[in-house]
Amino acid sequence: MSPHSDRDHRPIQIAFKGATDTPGDVDLDLGSLWFAKNPAAFPPPAIARVEEKIYTWSHTWSQSRSRTTHTLTAAVRWTYNLSTTKIRLTWDASNPGLTVKAEQKHFPPPTPLSPRELTVQQHRYSDRIARWCESRVGTQVGNGQCWTLAHDALEAVAKESRARGEEPVMISSCTTHGCCIYAHYTPSIPSPPGGPEAAGIGRGDILQFKSSHFVHVDPKNPSSKWESWAGAKKGTGGIPDHTAVVVGIDGRVLRVLEQNVGGVLKVREGTYQLDEMVDGEVRAFRAVGENWCPLETSW
Repeated sequence: MSPHSDRDHRPIQIAFKGATDTPGDVDLDLGSLWFAKNPAAFPPPAIARVEEKIYTWSHTWSQSRSRTTHTLTAAVRWTYNLSTTKIRLTWDASNPGLTVKAEQKHFPPPTPLSPRELTVQQHRYSDRIARWCESRVGTQVGNGQCWTLAHDALEAVAKESRARGEEPVMISSCTTHGCCIYAHYTPSIPSPPGGPEAAGIGRGDILQFKSSHFVHVDPKNPSSKWESWAGAKKGTGGIPDHTAVVVGIDGRVLRVLEQNVGGVLKVREGTYQLDEMVDGEVRAFRAVGENWCPLETSW
């Protein structure tokens, strides 16, 4: 096997804040007896306060003679890096506070995909995502928020795949839209170091910006510069978060579709040159099948 083909099979770890962190135990606030309410008031406060999370949970019970035993099982995905915490509570209905037993298990983020695996996912989903967005140009998707365009595109492709009997694409988990293939947190260098070109950002990939400030230089007149912020009207300040879907690449320029730009809620065309970002953050995501990072309550 040649060195090049070996790299094709090797997972790529993109460096971003908390990329490899495994979560620790969560304060379950058992003294409040939230779990014994009907229905159970999940999630407890310590989880509810965290913005970057999604969760699923189930509640079952069994009866033996005069005893009723309840079991609550939950899975919480911490969406900043897709790590997971699983929680299991068991208690006797006669005295939940004294009999409750709590267990927690923690799982690291899913294993990054190799270039070959990312290419397989790209062929499976990316063009379908881009075409769905292109068919909405000039219209408002959902509530008009920038994130909704990417989320609803993924949701539509997932539904289509499910109808075909194929693996559905993973839906947006807060501001994570799949497998991270590129990250740049100024003033650090981008990951991978070669920038967007080395990352292979392509059609159907999803960009997630945070307070991203760009300075553009006229190649014909280097003294001529102007500024912009992701998602903001030209000449105005930026917004904390913005989402865009890549539909084409012209050299170092990424052509995107986005909505809620400068307050305009309809889908429109835009461009970004990521190496012109001087402040803020950006991550690029490749849409992948949901089996890469399932969210299940199984213990």
